[in-house]
Amino acid sequence: MLGPHIIFYCSMSVAVEKQPPTHFCFLVGAGGTGKTTLTDMFIAHSKGANVGKISEVARTFMKEHGISQADLSDTNLFSSLQKSIARRQLAEERKYEASKNSVVISDRSVIDAVVYSILTLPCGGEREQMQPDAEKNLIFNRLSELVGSDDCAREVLRRYQSSMFVLVYPFN
Repeated sequence: MLGPHIIFYCSMSVAVEKQPPTHFCFLVGAGGTGKTTLTDMFIAHSKGANVGKISEVARTFMKEHGISQADLSDTNLFSSLQKSIARRQLAEERKYEASKNSVVISDRSVIDAVVYSILTLPCGGEREQMQPDAEKNLIFNRLSELVGSDDCAREVLRRYQSSMFVLVYPFN
């Protein structure tokens, strides 16, 4: 159990119940490693518990917009897609953070989009001309770009600092 609700007393002697924090667990791994399957198994095992689920954000977005795996070779589309997926993931996380779920399990995180977008950076020319400071801040800058602002990036980082990340390795 994650603990009881916390009660605060105001100066007017009125009890105000504070919602306990939501705990996030993010599964990380390549496509097809079983992240969604593990998420579903965890939810099934947690019958009656106050557990939320964020699942298939990328696949759902691609399906809604008619984007196929073959389309991902277009680097402009791929870059735009990562931004859209990161923002949709952030919206889902916010929704659950404001809910009464004590635990939320997700089969991806905004970090997935950050990694995929960094992997598409050019290996020569433009990347070689990066200033040392820009390279040092590459991940934060990319996160800010994907989620829309430095404040949103800090929000993601605050949430992730208190979250659990599980690396899922494919079964053979």
